[in-house]
Order: sequence, then C-alpha cells, then structure tokens
Amino acid sequence: AQVIAARPDFIPTQYVRLLSTVQDSIPQWPYQEIEHIVRTTLDTEHGLEWDDVFERMDQKALGTASIGQCHRAVLKPKWASSHPDYHGGTTV
Repeated sequence: AQVIAARPDFIPTQYVRLLSTVQDSIPQWPYQEIEHIVRTTLDTEHGLEWDDVFERMDQKALGTASIGQCHRAVLKPKWASSHPDYHGGTTV
C-alpha cells in the first residue's frame, strides 16, 4: 500500500488518498519485537552482537509506517588501527 500510494500515476486519486493514510499512521510494534528483529539481523547477516554495536536504543519509535519504524540509537565507539605500509599502502 505504501508503494502504491507513492505512485498516483498508477491508481485513481481517491485510492491514493486512502492508501496514503497507512504510510505514517501505523501503531508502534512492541519494542521487544523490534529488538529481536535487530538482534537476529545483526547476528545472521553480519555476525555481530547487539552489545558490540549499540550503546543504547530508544524504546519509543521516532516514527512508524507500513514497512517499518525508526528508533533513535547510539552506536558504540569503535577503535581501529592504521597500518601504513612503508611503500605507500595503508590498511585500516
């Protein structure tokens, strides 16, 4: 619905108006479900742990829509090393 509502050239205007209401008026999912989705994605797709990535994440969503919701999060600072090669290359 969200994609179709963004394309008024495909459907009549009255349907666009109706479908556009689902773009940003969806109730927030429970935070526990969102955290589970994020933890699972971090682990299975990136091999990362929640505690290694996030300092914290707000439980209240900044916004919701039909395809997801947005939460403010603070990432943990990461240290990296720079290894300059004597011949001009650098590895970070």
